[in-house]
Amino acid sequence: MSNAGQEFFEQLPAYEGGNAVETVFNCGAGLAVEADGVTAEDSYLRCIDGTTAEEFLRFCAALERSGLILDHADDHADLLCREYFDETNGYLVYTYYTVTEQRTRIIIDRSSCRLPLFHGSALPEKQVNTALMQFGLYYNTMNSGTTCDCGMCYALRLHDNSLVLIDGGEYEQATDAAVAELICCLRRMTGTADGEKMVVSAWFCTHNHNDHMDVFSKLIRFHADCFDVKRVMFNFPSPTLMEFDNTAAQRLKTRLQVHYPDVLFRKLHTGQTFTLSNASFEVIATHEDILPDAFDETHLYRGMNETTTILKISFEGQSILFLGDAETRNGDVIRRNCRARGLSCTYLQAAHHGINKVEGIYTFVKAETVLMPQCRYINERSQKENFAVLCRAYGTENVFFAGDCTRIYTITPDETVKEVLPVVGYHYDGSEY
Repeated sequence: MSNAGQEFFEQLPAYEGGNAVETVFNCGAGLAVEADGVTAEDSYLRCIDGTTAEEFLRFCAALERSGLILDHADDHADLLCREYFDETNGYLVYTYYTVTEQRTRIIIDRSSCRLPLFHGSALPEKQVNTALMQFGLYYNTMNSGTTCDCGMCYALRLHDNSLVLIDGGEYEQATDAAVAELICCLRRMTGTADGEKMVVSAWFCTHNHNDHMDVFSKLIRFHADCFDVKRVMFNFPSPTLMEFDNTAAQRLKTRLQVHYPDVLFRKLHTGQTFTLSNASFEVIATHEDILPDAFDETHLYRGMNETTTILKISFEGQSILFLGDAETRNGDVIRRNCRARGLSCTYLQAAHHGINKVEGIYTFVKAETVLMPQCRYINERSQKENFAVLCRAYGTENVFFAGDCTRIYTITPDETVKEVLPVVGYHYDGSEY
């Protein structure tokens, strides 16, 4: 494996202690299109094994003495995290120490904007109550070009009446009727009229698979004038470390560059925390956490699903944990990164549409309500063993399917008000996306 990126780490103070892993890993670009693999925005990761918290903190002190600007620091029992801005080179240096691993990771992030810019303005006055939507998609057995058994689409309305959009369904679910219904639901949430732009504080994508971005990509292509997209955040791995390169991401990035050229981007890293309006965001895990241990005989990652970014969003004393398509190895990371403090949430997005068992996650994470991006029939039939694991952990009565309907939860000072709307859209209609 090439050690491209080594030169960036040679510009940093030496890490005193531990054992540096020889390989420098390419962790992917931001909004740059990776059609040719490597870009000028690629981030790089170096790991230090067998080190201590004291050695990590001495390294951080050395970074500050070298002139790097500390933008953020956050320590708890499981993780020590620091984010710096290298003013000379114009990129971020993000580093964190995992207590149970005794491992430091150092990331040269050449695609993200600085945290103070990403945060935006001070907390605005409350205009509306917070609301969470699980959008109802049409699910069926996987039949390429007609139907699919995956896809997920969520939205969060913040106090300033802006939206956080999470993922989006597969192209078979992106019928004109379904997309029109999604816009209608978002206007219903924000109270905006036709012709009025809806502010999207951020679009977050859990990982680089079609069924988590095609609907959003279609929105950008045909309905960009409905939205003012302020921020985009994800952490996709480099295609140089995968057997599979998803052209859907290239299509999406190109459309973002055309329609929202000034959008702010953040490549999310484990331990990062930030606030948008009244919502607090915490990055629980990314694909960087399974490096350098992800090797197999042919490539680093076993598949795109395990490169999922796991994100917790908290609001009004409630929270939602997005698992994306998390697999067993991601569960190992969650338990490692949250071992001492635990991990709980009000709403839990079930992993990989119920296709993955991930018992290690469900027995560790405490949740009140499970939001299942799948239809009831598939979970109760072809995925019944996996579904049984989920139900044992949280109770069948607490699992709510996106294939049944669209659900909107509005959090008021006194109660959570639930609204139910029908699923719109059927087999793929052949429309462009």
